Amino acid sequence: MQLLDPIRERYKELMEKPERLHEYLDLGAQKAKKEAQKTLQKVHELIGVAR
Repeated sequence: MQLLDPIRERYKELMEKPERLHEYLDLGAQKAKKEAQKTLQKVHELIGVAR
C-alpha cells in the first residue's frame, strides 16, 4: 500500500537511530511541559490561587 510507504520509511529511519528518536521525544516533552505550565498558571489565576 503506497499510502503508508512514507510512514514506514520514517519509522525505519527512527528505529535505526534510537538516540535520534529519544531527542525528538525529549523535545516534545519540553514543549508539552511549557504549555502545561502556561495552562496551569491560567487555571490558578481563574480559581484564585495564582502564585
